[in-house]
Amino acid sequence: MRADPRAEFTTNKELLGIAMRVPLSPERNRAVFYAEAVGAKLSKTFIDQNPGYKRIDELLIVNPEGRNLLASMKKDGKIAWTNVREIWYELSRRLAETASGDVYCFVPNRLVEDRPVSENEHSFDKGRYASTVFEKIELPALALNPNVDRIFLNGKLLG
Repeated sequence: MRADPRAEFTTNKELLGIAMRVPLSPERNRAVFYAEAVGAKLSKTFIDQNPGYKRIDELLIVNPEGRNLLASMKKDGKIAWTNVREIWYELSRRLAETASGDVYCFVPNRLVEDRPVSENEHSFDKGRYASTVFEKIELPALALNPNVDRIFLNGKLLG
């Protein structure tokens, strides 16, 4: 007997409501996005070298509601992905829609180099492509955002 597919979705509706209203207002030309562990590391280095730029987690912690939301999404110090996926999608979409000017994105090389499709498999989701929040939510929203002037991927202009 097959398990109920709805059991996978355990999103806390209260937390999702907070995600829909928590302030996410990056300064113009200061929004930073990232994908996967390599992107997180690259973006942290960029921000350390360029104060004033902000990733989503840094925008959330500047107010009590955002700090509480981040804390509520964690279990044993890590984000419990299966329980917060839709919450993170909402936050990511909203951040991409509020970004303006130039945006800086840090991603694995598979997303910026011309490589065979077989090399574009997501590192955590074997057999899946375009599987990150960045690929599914953030980059499309940034590309459609009329207030975004330029998108940089690992320092190179997307174009």
